Amino acid sequence: MQENNERGIIASSELPNDEYLKSIGKFIVTFSKFEENVSVFISLLLGDNTELVSTIANSMDIRERCITLRGICAYKLGSADKIRDGENLKKDKEIQELDKLFKNVQKAVEKRNEFIHSNWSNDPETGKAHRLRWTKAKQIYGWPEANYALVNIEEIEAETKFIEKVHDTLWKYIWSKFGNSILQRAKNNEDGLQML
Repeated sequence: MQENNERGIIASSELPNDEYLKSIGKFIVTFSKFEENVSVFISLLLGDNTELVSTIANSMDIRERCITLRGICAYKLGSADKIRDGENLKKDKEIQELDKLFKNVQKAVEKRNEFIHSNWSNDPETGKAHRLRWTKAKQIYGWPEANYALVNIEEIEAETKFIEKVHDTLWKYIWSKFGNSILQRAKNNEDGLQML
């Protein structure tokens, strides 16, 4: 086992124990479910050729997909008409609700990036997992910064529950705002949708 204890950062070449790997894996699978549904929502909202729309959506990274989904939702809520009518969207209750939801969506994406792009190792003394991620420095351009944490299982599980909550909230939002029109298109066999 190699260890690096530079500037207070401890990293070993040893993987976290199986309990940690299971929790990290559950986080990744939970986020993958969320990510796939963002593409499904884009496809359902745009309609016409759902397979083509899904192909386009899946070619975007998750951050771009979420921005696109937010834009489609705003459009479907009438944002373009409201802007043409001179309304201030920052005062619009539906747009405020949408923005609040997508702030949490953005946090979920940031959590995903933190987990996926981190180097995970084991602390043999405590049994906890080390999470180390090098990021672009904000103070000195071009120099990486270490984002380091000693993480326990409960913290990973809490992040997974946050992703689940954001996913569930997004699901309920899409269906409460746009579900009737999606179902009607399916009943009419429109846009590649059909009732099974």
